[in-house]
Amino acid sequence: MTGRLIFLGVCFCMMVASAVIGNTLFSVLISHINRKKADNEHEGYIGFTVFRIGRLLGEYKRLYPNGNMAKYVYLSIFGVAASFVLLAAGLLT
Repeated sequence: MTGRLIFLGVCFCMMVASAVIGNTLFSVLISHINRKKADNEHEGYIGFTVFRIGRLLGEYKRLYPNGNMAKYVYLSIFGVAASFVLLAAGLLT
């Protein structure tokens, strides 16, 4: 039982850490996009939807073709999803 609780705690901590890191990286990504845009066309930092995230990641790739920030955001999204699946699997067993 204690091994299971440790596993669940580690999965939960990984999920929260990935979400915080991903949110921070996405805010930095928005600031990079805003540097290239005119003052009246800046993107806001609040309001994350799947469609908006996809649009902003595509725009970042268009503005910065060699930039790695989008890859890091994708990696953090994968980290949250993988941790969530492991957490759910640990709770169901």
